[in-house]
Amino acid sequence: MFVDLGYSGTAQSQLQDILKQDLNVDLIGRYLIAAEVSANQKNKKGLLDPSWVDARITAALTGDFIAAFEMMCTQSMPSTIDYTEDGAPIYANSKLNEEQHTTVEAIQKSCLQFISDLRSVPPCHRPSVDRPQLAQSAAIDLARLLYFPVTGELDCLKNFQFDFNLGTDIKMPLFDLSTCLTSMYRQGFMYMNSEFHAKRTNYPMELRHLDISLATMLFSQNRYGFGITPAKSSFLQESIPVLVANETEHITQEITAHATYNGYFSLLVPMSARFSIGILLGRRYSWVQIDSIQMLKQEDLYKEGADLIVGQDVVLDAMNYQENGLFELNEKSMLYLFPLKEDVSNHLCRLIFRPIASRQNTASNASA
Repeated sequence: MFVDLGYSGTAQSQLQDILKQDLNVDLIGRYLIAAEVSANQKNKKGLLDPSWVDARITAALTGDFIAAFEMMCTQSMPSTIDYTEDGAPIYANSKLNEEQHTTVEAIQKSCLQFISDLRSVPPCHRPSVDRPQLAQSAAIDLARLLYFPVTGELDCLKNFQFDFNLGTDIKMPLFDLSTCLTSMYRQGFMYMNSEFHAKRTNYPMELRHLDISLATMLFSQNRYGFGITPAKSSFLQESIPVLVANETEHITQEITAHATYNGYFSLLVPMSARFSIGILLGRRYSWVQIDSIQMLKQEDLYKEGADLIVGQDVVLDAMNYQENGLFELNEKSMLYLFPLKEDVSNHLCRLIFRPIASRQNTASNASA
């Protein structure tokens, strides 16, 4: 047997002619999920394959999110990154933590025990299941694990890493329940578009931890192939007056803050060495909660920015701090941003805040 973890059947396609020519061996592929099977490929089949599963189901089950399941199929050894001339595997220098290997071994042992128990049941007492029913059951169970895990599964997998091989020692966490809420506050669904080194493999598990409706939306998007622009995931907006001033003049204009998650909004304000900025929060609110005040480049909206230092980069003018980021405001309260020390372009201040109470003499600017 030649065992390969994958869905496109690349290894089979590359090796079948060689094995036939050199060893007169016919390579037959049997997959849990076969993503690509052409009509003339009689030697490749999957429990889930294009003969009855459309491509969107395959994409929803595999893609980035299959990593959690793949890690349950690994051996307790480092990733293979190459082979010697004699065919011996060359392993990566790093390996996954022992706790993960121990957990995987327990999962695999239980799976084998389940098979053994079923075999011990007399045939007349076994449930009658045909291949289509078995395939549908497998698809449903896998989708439920990847998109709708229960708390026990999250706890079991919380320290798992994905061994990103292809000749590298890169490891990625499957999910991070301690940071996903902050990421949603600051970027909304955009946080799943983070750069490679900060990426996690199983965002649906994080969304299920926050709210089942979020995981359902992500599953539906992948299953049915419709697109969601992160900036349009909510139509809630707040219009915030902003004062722009230099040494000779000043103007006030409205800038739109967009909803992220759980009542928080993201306000992006351009920064420059040629002018200062006053975010006039007191005109709109009597209480606000501030999560973060960061500076970032316009092309880095998917990244964490650099925290602005209160008193050095930004002044919280007439903002009465209580606790846990909560501020009481009067009508003149504002967040004042000093001009940048260098004249650089495309720099933004990203203010993440949650309105707690609107000012009574100002109509709410929220729009649904």
